[in-house]
Amino acid sequence: MPAISRAQQRLFGLVRGLQKGKVSAASVSPHVRKLARNLTPADVEKYATTPHTGLPSKIKEVLSVQEEAPDLYEDITERELAINGILKDKTAKKIDGKTVDGFTAKIISDTCNSLSPENKKIFLMQPIDKMVGIAHKIKTLQNN
Repeated sequence: MPAISRAQQRLFGLVRGLQKGKVSAASVSPHVRKLARNLTPADVEKYATTPHTGLPSKIKEVLSVQEEAPDLYEDITERELAINGILKDKTAKKIDGKTVDGFTAKIISDTCNSLSPENKKIFLMQPIDKMVGIAHKIKTLQNN
């Protein structure tokens, strides 16, 4: 998945430089060091090599989902309601054609609750497979 903003691309450029030894650990923030430890070089490369052309400076410039894409906003709300319904009913349900069980719904829900509103919208727009992968990575980072 490519970077969605120039700021994200620059961040992963630093992470990639640290992983390759081109940037010293003392010259970067603890956040960059943690990303370098926890992400694979292949994942970092996907973000770091994204061209800047057409990317906004920051994600905030892109997001106003409710105002600019009301249909998409409704889809996000429906997804969140479906995930919460799985937790409430304690039964597995299909989301985007994939069966989501209670354990997976709990991890996704916890991740949603830990994200900023802007990042939560981005997270909920992802395909369910990517949401699960992201949620597991975030859970792993939180446990470290």
